[in-house]
Parts: sequence; C-alpha cells; structure tokens
Amino acid sequence: MAEIDKIVNKLWPLPSDFDPDKPDDKKVHLEYLKKKYGKEVIDRAIELETSWQQSCSEMDEEIFSKEFFDFLYRNSLCEELNLRAPYYNRLTFSSLQEILSLRKEPFTITDLGAGEGRFDIALALSFANLEKVYAIDYLESALTQIGLSKGLLDPEERELTERKVVPVLGDYNDPEFIKKFTSQQRSDVALNICTTNFDVFYNAPKFINQKGTVINYTTHYLNDGEDRFSAIESELRGLIENPDFSMAILNRFRINPKRIVVASEFKRRE
Repeated sequence: MAEIDKIVNKLWPLPSDFDPDKPDDKKVHLEYLKKKYGKEVIDRAIELETSWQQSCSEMDEEIFSKEFFDFLYRNSLCEELNLRAPYYNRLTFSSLQEILSLRKEPFTITDLGAGEGRFDIALALSFANLEKVYAIDYLESALTQIGLSKGLLDPEERELTERKVVPVLGDYNDPEFIKKFTSQQRSDVALNICTTNFDVFYNAPKFINQKGTVINYTTHYLNDGEDRFSAIESELRGLIENPDFSMAILNRFRINPKRIVVASEFKRRE
C-alpha cells in the first residue's frame, strides 16, 4: 500500500512551523486567508459559522449548518478556515488506523457525512483489505470536493481511490434514501466523524450488515480542569436507543485543553 505518511501530508498539510502546544495567532491566520481567498469570502464564511454556532433551534442549526458547510466546500475552505483542522484530522485518522488495523478479513465502510472524503481516501490507500468505501453526503459541493481531494494524489494513488471510494449523494437521515441504499448494500462498518447531528446514532445501524459495527467520533467540551469522561460515556450510551446494540469506548484524545474527541463503537449483542 501507499506510504501513508506522504498521503497524510498531502491530504492534511501543516505549516512547517506548526506547534500544537503553542497558542494560535488567529489574527495572522485570518489575514493570510483574506489574502488567499479574498476578504468578502472569509467574512461571509465567519458570518455563516457564527450563525450556525448561535442557532437557537434544531431546525435553525440544520439550515445554518448546511449553508455553512456548502459555502466551505464550494470555496475549498474546509481544511483552512480553522488553522488546526488538519492537525485534528491527523489525530482522528491515526486513531482510525489503529482501530481498523484489527480487521484482517476484507471489509467495506459506509461513511455517513463524508464531506471532502479525505478520511475515506486515506483509508482506501492504507488498507489493502478495504474493498469499498461508500462516501455519503447530502451536499453536491462535498462530492465535488471528493474529486478534488483525489486530485492531490499521484496517478497510481488516484486510480486506486477511483476504484475503492464511491461518492454517493444522499441524506443518511432520509428514510427513502436509507431504504434505497441499504437494499443494494450494507457495510461491515458505518463510520461517522464528529457529527453535529445526533440522529445519525439512530440511523447508522441500518447501514451495516448482521456482523457490522458503527464507529462514531464525537467532540465534547470540557470546563477548565474538568474530567467528565464518565459523564461523556453515559451520554454516548444514551444516544442509541436500540437494546440489541452494545457500546464500547475505543479511543479518546484531547485536541485542546477544552475539547476531547471520543471514538465509540456500537455493535449487535451476541
């Protein structure tokens, strides 16, 4: 398989002087973005992000989230608006590698909310026994970005991902889409990374086969000096209502002093 360190550097590049232990100079980064993308584009991105973060209802949150991420995808801003996004994504991918390396038989993944598809591309290049990744997103702009992400690769790598990574336009919370998609295939792993829509915990099990598992990455906020991991574990257990499934914590890591990412797995009870 491909030299994965090189792939990671292509998909999630970091500045040569990046230091995760140093505070970010957000003002300098903002000026860099305005020079690269234009002041109007960056101001609009920040406006949409603020509207999304301050939304007062689930309906507003869904509307603003869709508008915000569509804008990011159309302007190729997902990996740059937040200076630390590539660093966070590297940590998440490293965790995914560790979890999936335990699989020795051929397997398939359905990624629920694939976005730019960079995790799917990196996984396809990392695991010879990964046969297909179905990269589902409800935004056409996201699927366009999957093609652009493949364009970052060498020809041989790109050819492999064209065979293994299948972009799919659809809403994984829509009953009609779920019925149509799952009538054709169910995967060994349903994957969801850092969702803001927790309906996925209800619908993800519908995308897996009888022996399949659901792997979720969720971000949780911490107060200063707080260790609330047991509470987080209880929160996650409460998100899946199906009594036929059990939950286990697979991994966790801090991305800054106030945020922790937790990898959890749901699978059918034996």
